[in-house]
Amino acid sequence: MIRYRAATIVLLILGVATAGAVTYRREQILAAPREVGVVLDHAAALIVAGELGIEPQTFLEDLLAERATALGVSEVSLADLPYRPQVTVYHGHELLRPAARPGDHPGMARRVLQGHGWFEPWYTYIIAGDPAFAAFLVEGATLRLGADRVRSLELWGGAHAVILRGVPTRPRPDPRRPDRDIREPDLRFGFWSGDFALARELGLTPVALLTEDPRLAPGDLEYLLGPVVRREADVIFLAGDTAWGYGDQERLAAAARFSRQWGLHLASLAPGEQPGFADLAATVDYQGLRFQKHRAGDPLEEAATAMARNRPRGLHFVPALFPGPAEATREGNRQALRELVAAMARYGYRPGPPRALAPYRLPPGPAAILGGAVAAGVLGATGAAAGWLGRKRPGLPSLLVGAAVAAALGYGWPGAGREALAFLAAVSFPVWIVLAVLAAARRGGEVRARLRRAVLLAVAATAGTVAAGLLVRALLADTAYALEIRSFPAVWAAAAVPLLAIFALTGPARAESIARRELSWGDLLLGAGALAVGVLLAASQAVPISPLQFLAGHPALVVGLAVPGSAKGWQAAISLLVAAGQVSVMNSFTNFWVPMSEVLQRTGGGLILGVALGLAGALAWRRYDRERGDVS
Repeated sequence: MIRYRAATIVLLILGVATAGAVTYRREQILAAPREVGVVLDHAAALIVAGELGIEPQTFLEDLLAERATALGVSEVSLADLPYRPQVTVYHGHELLRPAARPGDHPGMARRVLQGHGWFEPWYTYIIAGDPAFAAFLVEGATLRLGADRVRSLELWGGAHAVILRGVPTRPRPDPRRPDRDIREPDLRFGFWSGDFALARELGLTPVALLTEDPRLAPGDLEYLLGPVVRREADVIFLAGDTAWGYGDQERLAAAARFSRQWGLHLASLAPGEQPGFADLAATVDYQGLRFQKHRAGDPLEEAATAMARNRPRGLHFVPALFPGPAEATREGNRQALRELVAAMARYGYRPGPPRALAPYRLPPGPAAILGGAVAAGVLGATGAAAGWLGRKRPGLPSLLVGAAVAAALGYGWPGAGREALAFLAAVSFPVWIVLAVLAAARRGGEVRARLRRAVLLAVAATAGTVAAGLLVRALLADTAYALEIRSFPAVWAAAAVPLLAIFALTGPARAESIARRELSWGDLLLGAGALAVGVLLAASQAVPISPLQFLAGHPALVVGLAVPGSAKGWQAAISLLVAAGQVSVMNSFTNFWVPMSEVLQRTGGGLILGVALGLAGALAWRRYDRERGDVS
């Protein structure tokens, strides 16, 4: 036997650490309806600044590994990059190394650069085998850095060197050493900004998807296509990985599913010779997405007309590279867009006047109802922490005041007010639900009535947390389709919810008496085995289920409700697990880069499995108590 005092401390630390780890997420911005043109991300440009201090090969492998993880690919190599044979990146100091053999590529490049007076160890050099791609990089780098910092020099056999100096950097976590950051080039190119102006001249309202973050999920297109459904936008520009065809099958397949759901015919045009688009039409057309591939040299009007026959409600335009100088690429894409709009007009497509994407505001009714619940949660949690949960509860005046304040914040004051309301909802809902449910556990009754009440209250508690998650998701979205989101500080603050619940239910005196109970090694082994089984079950699901929900939170809630008498001494541990599970449910809805369908499927699956495990645990607990003769 071991003393429960030490075990309690260890369990509390592990519980809080687990809750904190589950709720921690990095800030991500998925998409923004800004006038930025099309953005080419750092991976597509393959630019490595000299001050990074890492090998270009390592840099590319790390970036590729991130994309492979995002796409669910287990094994991937640099050979999978469609543009790898065209581009080589060198730091200036790498070109100083002695040639390994006559005709060595770095040595040849250094001699040519030195002959033209364009060699310095701190410069960055991109050796591009394709003149069009070199012109593509020069244009983007000139827009970003200025003409005085960018040069292009022909080397041999059509290969060009793009020379960059004064490249700005920004920190990013080092995948090989999590304890430090590395500096990566901040070269988010603004390409084809003239196309945005052209789109407006043609009566279209454009919206751009920024793909500088490699972890964009296929479901993110749901948010992007929302404005097309509402006719808030007419043309969509995709850039970065998507423009180059890397991962497009997954994204366009997601777009096809969304098209069927909303009855939307999405027309897609990719002019020019695009790597990765060879088999795309056959891949996604049968799913309902009307994708038209245009090859270089084919009449643009023919491709646009073929696409317009499907009478799409929106356009999906992928800028492409054209042979020749940069102006050829720019004009080729603009001409493709003109032909597309003209062909669609012949088939009855009439885009409306340019429209701005209106900020999303909660209607007054839902804002008042949900705001009142938030106010009740805040009052209930505060009262419980003060020790007067059983003697004083928030009355009707408090709810009315809270509803009025919430309506004012959610509807009339966008910005800081909505973020404050989201913060209160995320922190207060799990606390209030846990306290209310465990207070109901004091009621007696026969075994069947307790089990039935336990299941109903577990479902109701999770439904309340889901409602709070939907509220938070709506409050933090700038538009009805979450085209732009902000960071969410409450996910960090929510890690303190389990501690607050324990303090509210026990108090200092009760916590000390509970800490003197004894715990056997068998209990610890049983918990470790249950955790292992839970992890295996979660890994076997099509949509991963959080073990913190179905293995800890929901079962603990059912057990605490079904056996309140014999579980009285375990209220601290039970409340910890219940609160951590509810926080995990709340956190699922704050991960904006996860499609809502997956979040709901994950939450529902976790609830069903967790309630089933909780019922089994409650029956086993009562049988154990019956054998001891200690049945309440």
